[in-house]
Amino acid sequence: SVQQLLRKHQQFETELVLLAQDIQRIQQESKRLNGRYAGEKEAEIKQKEIDVLTQWKLLQQFVDQRKRLLNDYEDLHRFFGLARDLHLWMDVMIRQMNNSDKPHDVSGVDLLMNNHQSLKAEIDARQENFIMCINLGKDLINRRHARSSEVKDKCIQLSMLRDHVDDTWNERWEYLQLILEVYQFARDAAIAETWLIAQESYLTNEELGETLDQVENLIKRHEQFEKSLLAQEDRFNALRNLTTLEKKRQLPPVEPRQSRLPIYLEEFKTWEERDAERPSTLTDKTKFQSTITEEKTTTDGSIRSTILPGKQQSSQDLESTINKQRRSESATRLPTLKEGFLSRKHEWEGHERKATHRAWEKYYTALINNRLQFYKDAKHLKTGRTMTDDLQLDSSTSVAPAIDYRKKTNVFRLKFQDGNEYLFHARDDIEMNEWITAINNFISSSSITTSLITQIPTIALTSPPTTTMVPSSSSSSSSPQHPPPSTMISSTSGMQMPQSSSTTEQKSRTLPLRSSSSVEPQVSSSSSQQPPTGKKKSGGFFSMKRK
Repeated sequence: SVQQLLRKHQQFETELVLLAQDIQRIQQESKRLNGRYAGEKEAEIKQKEIDVLTQWKLLQQFVDQRKRLLNDYEDLHRFFGLARDLHLWMDVMIRQMNNSDKPHDVSGVDLLMNNHQSLKAEIDARQENFIMCINLGKDLINRRHARSSEVKDKCIQLSMLRDHVDDTWNERWEYLQLILEVYQFARDAAIAETWLIAQESYLTNEELGETLDQVENLIKRHEQFEKSLLAQEDRFNALRNLTTLEKKRQLPPVEPRQSRLPIYLEEFKTWEERDAERPSTLTDKTKFQSTITEEKTTTDGSIRSTILPGKQQSSQDLESTINKQRRSESATRLPTLKEGFLSRKHEWEGHERKATHRAWEKYYTALINNRLQFYKDAKHLKTGRTMTDDLQLDSSTSVAPAIDYRKKTNVFRLKFQDGNEYLFHARDDIEMNEWITAINNFISSSSITTSLITQIPTIALTSPPTTTMVPSSSSSSSSPQHPPPSTMISSTSGMQMPQSSSTTEQKSRTLPLRSSSSVEPQVSSSSSQQPPTGKKKSGGFFSMKRK
């Protein structure tokens, strides 16, 4: 229908050629009449000429606009036709790849692989049509076509379906290669078994020969058997090797490929969407700046409310609070000692209790300071969004290769003091050793730090610890009605502890009489006149004097 309209438009343009000749004659006649007439007649002739030329230019503009619109819709319908044909063809290709017969032997697999290669050749042959269709769709979007949104959806649909065709072909080809290797193994195993059965009669023969010639013949025959056995050794060694299918089962599950839909959404973006994003970008910048300002204000307020709750907080508490906040801020900037994908399995929850959930789970693991943290991928590591609880490491943690675990290779075990045990599966032996080395280095450094803390030297006093009762006032000036509380001085700490008068009297009855060589504290008269306050006094051991 669009082509019919284009043909009608071309006929209309041919008719306009005759009209253009009439316009030229009008211009020539206008020039001729302008030389004969003057005044109002001349002005009227010029105005008529201007009106005709204006309408002629307007008609030409409408013709060009109509032609351009028809060409756009012709390209649009051509694009839709190409897209429809490609869509149907790709559906047929996917159906053929999924509904192929299952092979039964090596020759059947070879036949299927040849057919699969022919499908690949057909896919490559259609690549030019696919590129032409996509480029036509992009051209329509760049021309700001009225139906750009439909063109965009069709381009995304075709691109996703083409990716699906490629993925299906690759998966089918990989499957055929695995099956071919399995059938080849079965064929070689059957041949080897047949050869063993044929040689079994010779091995079970107990004939040793009755004469020298018979024995020599038997020896030659046995040597031939040994030579044939050496010739078959390569075949039996090949049977010992694992097939690709068996190796694949031992590997951790491969993550599915991420969808390319966001890439296609960005590639086939219409002009309306691009224009709509421009003011939103400025709005996002303004919101981002306001968010930063609000976060700074909130952080400053929280620090003030935490550090300055009142006048009663001492400078020591203030310093400890500041140090805690500094430590919490620096913890978010700690370097990652080791990171990468690991599969984790929880074996034991305690010393005598197995874990309830003992399945292998794959995480993006990071060793940060004294913790093993588990994320979905590296992006979540940057944002700090963990998938499960962290594992805290200390000097009692042990890590070693899991030699007793037979189901998987490259597995190491992490044991904790509370009885929890975890298995971690690495990609290869090198990565496993790197993880073990990193964890062991941290454990050894933490144990050294702990030993240094426990070996801090204490101040030793030269005199043995003695406890001396010191009255707060002299015996001559103390009042019997109001006995003041005594203070107890410990020579090890030099601290004076207040005691009640009753306790002092009970201890004075049981203590022996002091000799002249005992240590007597010097109590000044000024201190004896002051009432006891019950607070700890400074001085201690070094304020005492020996007589």
